[in-house]
Amino acid sequence: MDARYLKATTTLPSDVKVCGKRLLPFCLRHRMMLMAIDSPFLDIGKRGFTATDVIKAVRILSTYEKKGINAPINFMEKWHMIVLNSNRNKLAREVGRIIGVITESCSYPKMWSKE
Repeated sequence: MDARYLKATTTLPSDVKVCGKRLLPFCLRHRMMLMAIDSPFLDIGKRGFTATDVIKAVRILSTYEKKGINAPINFMEKWHMIVLNSNRNKLAREVGRIIGVITESCSYPKMWSKE
């Protein structure tokens, strides 16, 4: 049997919370939504991360539904944006958690683009 299959069926990833929301395992729908908003989490190392990028990614990665993603920013999200903008270490920690969830769950088919 493939080692990835054994790992997936015998171990469960721990819950990861970013900005007070539990992130779900990364899936193809999450990837497509991040591609739609041109998120820097898909091109790690090519661009910097902002608090707005983190909040948008958390909205996408914390649900499987589409309807709440375009809602206006609520009070708690504004609070987290203020905290992330004022503390670069906290921003780096939250970005690292999101990247960790994405890389841990990254077993989707590779995407190619014609050039």
